[in-house]
Amino acid sequence: MKMSRSFASLKQPVSTWKGRLLSAAKLQRLQRCKNGKLISIRRLIESMPLPSCVQSTLDGAVMLEVEVQPGSKRQGILGINHWRSRLSVAVRAEAQKGKANNAVLHVLSTALKIPKQNLRIVSGATSRSKKVRIEKLSHNELNFLLTPYLEEE
Repeated sequence: MKMSRSFASLKQPVSTWKGRLLSAAKLQRLQRCKNGKLISIRRLIESMPLPSCVQSTLDGAVMLEVEVQPGSKRQGILGINHWRSRLSVAVRAEAQKGKANNAVLHVLSTALKIPKQNLRIVSGATSRSKKVRIEKLSHNELNFLLTPYLEEE
């Protein structure tokens, strides 16, 4: 059975935005502002709604809601799960005696380049869903650090 056109001739998606695959034409339409001028991708990312997993506190700290996958083969930040409104983090350590909690703090500190002393697990010590408090970092700075992980898991 012969195919009438090859897969290479189909329009391939070139980018993702909020977890959706976009073609070049749709991406260009998204880049247009109200008066019809093109804006840069960086300004587009800055104008996107902030992830709901990041919250500011009254004392200036930031709360980050995290979903942990202990015992995985790879370790690192997987992305933002928009359905659960949480940042997905995979760690190699098993969930025994706080090893996974320490691994989560280590992954966040290395990936976001934040000192480990500024991170603390506030709730969810025995759960996969955790809240991490981040000191000495503003809401906007954390959102900028999370931009590489904005794709949906």
